[in-house]
Amino acid sequence: AVVIGFLPQFLSISKEYVGMVFGGSSVAIPGLEVGVFGLILIAFILFEPMGLYGRWLKIRTWFELFPFYRKDMFKRQKSYLKTERLR
Repeated sequence: AVVIGFLPQFLSISKEYVGMVFGGSSVAIPGLEVGVFGLILIAFILFEPMGLYGRWLKIRTWFELFPFYRKDMFKRQKSYLKTERLR
């Protein structure tokens, strides 16, 4: 929610900066804000399909298993168990 709230301000500041760098007074790109919102949503769906709840589960599990935490614990399983293959 914080990222979505501050995104319009960040875009207006970055437009002014791009205008100063390239010599123009201001850069007017129609649909820039909507496009950035869309890219954020697509990236979030690709990298965190369970949403904020999935991120919360990972953080909570990490704190519960802190001394025994392994880096590969949260990777998706790409192979089947032998019993699942025989079905």
